Formats: sequence, C-alpha cells, structure tokens
Amino acid sequence: MDIERLALVAARRAAAEIEVTARETYRVTRKSTAQDLLTEADLRSESVIMDLLRTARPDDAVLAEESGYQAGRSGVTWIVDPLDGTANFVRSSPHYAVSVAAVSGDHWLAAVIVRPADGQWMATLDGSLDGSFTRSPGPAERHVRVAVALPYGAEELKEAHGILRLVGRRYQVVRTGSAACDLLRVAARTLDAHIAVALPWWD
Repeated sequence: MDIERLALVAARRAAAEIEVTARETYRVTRKSTAQDLLTEADLRSESVIMDLLRTARPDDAVLAEESGYQAGRSGVTWIVDPLDGTANFVRSSPHYAVSVAAVSGDHWLAAVIVRPADGQWMATLDGSLDGSFTRSPGPAERHVRVAVALPYGAEELKEAHGILRLVGRRYQVVRTGSAACDLLRVAARTLDAHIAVALPWWD
C-alpha cells in the first residue's frame, strides 16, 4: 500500500473507532487546561492509527498528539491528530475529525482529514485533492466566511484576538473548534478561509 492510501485507510479506520466509542460510556479527562480535553476516543483512535503504521511502515517516525514523537530511520515522519475537536465530540457536535499526514523533509507526501460524524473526507491522492464533498460555488465577497482557531495560551490568544478584530471588520467570522473540520469546509467552499495562531503540527 502506498503512503497516500495508507494515510486514508488509517484515518478511516480511526474514524470508525471514534464512532464506536461515541455509542459507549467513556471517560473524559483534562490535559493542559480546562478546555483541553482527552477521551477514550482520542486514545483508541490513535492506537488504531499507530498499529497500522507500525505494521505497514515500521521504520517511519511518528509525531502523534497523545503519544508524542517516536523516532524512525526511513526519513518519513507521520503526523497524527487522532481526534481534533474533542470538546465538540464530548458535546455531540459533529465538528470533530481525524487527521493523518506524512512528510519527508520539506516535502509533504500525504494529507488526509476524515470527519467521523458524517464520513466526509478529503485527501491528497495522486498529486491532487480528492474527497467526498461536493464543492459549492464561491460566494459574493460580502458573504465571505472566515474560520478562526483560538489557541489556549495567553500570549497567543492576545495575538488571535487582534487578528479576529481585523478580519471581523470585513468578513463574517465563525469558530467551530476544529481546525481539521474548518479545512475540510474550505475545500468544499462552504468556508472561504481558515486562520489559526500557534497551531501544533498535528493540527
């Protein structure tokens, strides 16, 4: 299986695991802040992805949100967010997603986002963007919608608010709580842009 297909398979299987967990009773804990949540869905999703990657490509490095960095020797690094938008998942909002990507040096080899709640996905396949979405026509400028991701840190939050004020003077600003879902919506043209401050690699 090539890297692009492996990324898509891994993200889809993880998304299916998240939806299984959503139908169960699961624990919720907190990480760095009261808003930074961790659930069994995050952990089970990451475990599914890690098992697939370790079986298919044991020499690759992996940077995953929950388990951190694991070194490799192939020159390929996988970047994994097992559940982006955990707070939305906990509240049964559909805006959460799985992200799986691979990079070699400065060259991106694959990038996949899958939204478990409805199965929507996008991926770089065979050098182009592919996905399940139907692209809507671009809106008139006065209807432009921009998503903004707000960070947890105080200094970064101050910078984000400055951007928010600037963008909000001209465009409609929205916030979903998932950078991955916002990017999926940009690809489908239901959002026109996504602006983020101090996002980690996996986002």
